[in-house]
Amino acid sequence: MGPLISSAIEQAIESAIESTVESAIEQAIESTVESAVEQVIEQAIESTVESAVEQVIEQAIESTVEQAISQLSRRFLGR
Repeated sequence: MGPLISSAIEQAIESAIESTVESAIEQAIESTVESAVEQVIEQAIESTVESAVEQVIEQAIESTVEQAISQLSRRFLGR
């Protein structure tokens, strides 16, 4: 093979390697970003659900305590 053909083959191989590496890096970055975004969304949803559940439980407890106090006051104070 002549030096011209050798040089063309080397350039083709280098170009193919660069393209493959760039593609692999882009895919890794996209995958990492997607995973990070998914985790943030999941955590936000979990936090929102936990907060909502806590509020429902607090309201249920408050309502139950208020009802119990009301019943006891009626029973003992005759109101």
